[in-house]
Parts: sequence; structure tokens; C-alpha cells
Amino acid sequence: MFALSCQLWKSLAPGATFDGTIKYYLPVSMPSNFTVSFNGIRYGFSAASSVVPPVDCTANPSLPECQVPVVDSCEAASVDTAGIPAYPNFPQKDYQGNPSHAATGDRMKNSSAVYQAKWWTNAAPGTTADWAFVCNL
Repeated sequence: MFALSCQLWKSLAPGATFDGTIKYYLPVSMPSNFTVSFNGIRYGFSAASSVVPPVDCTANPSLPECQVPVVDSCEAASVDTAGIPAYPNFPQKDYQGNPSHAATGDRMKNSSAVYQAKWWTNAAPGTTADWAFVCNL
């Protein structure tokens, strides 16, 4: 999943179109089923010769087109997050017994994700190359 954003000073008038390019690199399956949401209404991408009617996700949130896919979730990846410490409560302690760092392979929660230490670190999980993303909470 990815997101596109537009500067607030740009606008798109009713009935107007916006052309853009999506660049991706192989090997990857053909991207498809793109949608864009504005004010709770989800619009589909289309070829120049076809028209895709808008779907009102505010009025019909249970429609399949309105469901946001859960990508990289801890539940889907079967990662048990119950015993994973949350930042700043590092899993490794200093000589006085205070949480101070993470060692190679240690996992920590920070914000809404779980990260794994690549090596010794005392940086916040997910803020440096010391950490590898594991899953979203």
C-alpha cells in the first residue's frame, strides 16, 4: 500500500481530470485497483476511454471498495506482540539494571509498529538504520 498527497494550495474542480504517472520496477505484479479518496468518497482510476463512478464510503463503509487493506499487520504475520517491550523501555539493561539499549535481534514497539534491532542500539525504534521493520500493530 502507498499514499499520494497533494499540496493544500492545489485544487481539482468538479469534473476536472488529473494526469499522473505511477512508476514501479520489476519484478512486481501489475499494480491494479487504484482508488483515491476525497472527503470520504472513494474514486477509482480509469483508462481515458472509460468512466468509473464514485463510491460514497461515508454512506456505505462496508462496501469492499471502501475497505482499507491491512498490510504488514502483526496479526497477519503471526507475530505475538504481548511480550514485546515498548520504547523507551529497552529490553537490555545497563549495569545498574535500568533499561538502556537493544541488542541484535531484540524487538521493540514504537508508535504503531514493531521493529527488530540489527545490532546494539539505543536509538528509538524505527528512527535509524539500526532497526528493521517487522510489522504494524
